[in-house]
Amino acid sequence: MFDRTLLPGFIQLGYRSLLPGIVCSDIYRLIPGSIQLGYLQSTSGFDTARVSTVYFRV
Repeated sequence: MFDRTLLPGFIQLGYRSLLPGIVCSDIYRLIPGSIQLGYLQSTSGFDTARVSTVYFRV
């Protein structure tokens, strides 16, 4: 179990040291990935919709 007296100080220390770096690196890393993922999902969604409409028409 955690020592509850150490936890708040540990969290504060962790936030102060990690948060700026995590936020900066994650934002720059996630923005292209999320754009790419959204683009892939939307294009694949459009493709499947197109294929399904063509398939059902035949």
